Amino acid sequence: MTNAEEMFMKGNLKEAFNIFLSLAQQGDGRAMYFLALYYALGLGDIDFPDDVLAGKLLSKGAEAGDLLARLNTAYAFEPESHEFTAAINDLFDKIKDLADSGDIFAQNEIADLYMNGWGTAKDLEKGLSILKSCSEKGLWLSSYRLAQYYDSLETGEGQKESMFWLHKAADQGCEKAEVVIKVMELLED
Repeated sequence: MTNAEEMFMKGNLKEAFNIFLSLAQQGDGRAMYFLALYYALGLGDIDFPDDVLAGKLLSKGAEAGDLLARLNTAYAFEPESHEFTAAINDLFDKIKDLADSGDIFAQNEIADLYMNGWGTAKDLEKGLSILKSCSEKGLWLSSYRLAQYYDSLETGEGQKESMFWLHKAADQGCEKAEVVIKVMELLED
């Protein structure tokens, strides 16, 4: 698993996919979490995102006991719903412990919880700081998430910041960021 996670982190998505698939076939819930990321985001050889398949993988990963899969299954509920709140409140401390132990993927996930105030007080700056730390450690997924956040601000400064993080994600091996950069440059003309 460690090998596949390192490959994923460095953008070697196709190689990592096969390892995750093999581990998932053996019942590894964390591998199912990663496969769900492939299908949710359209990574590697997955040409089009497939939220249905991603959801099934997350459910199976959650059943196998993976905390990150369990967290992501909660996102199927409306954020204001009792089911969502109960799931997030149950998982927050567990995800935080995992993040505090050095798990960069849990750190990436907990950043969103802080940014949205799910399971904790909303702390946008703390969430952004965590994402930036993950990005500095080489996680392209955090760089890409930062680009999305700054793009959502819909300001000139936000667009500039978004491009910075997109370039960082691309430099870290994120092919998806390279495509988005080309599209954004096309739209600037």
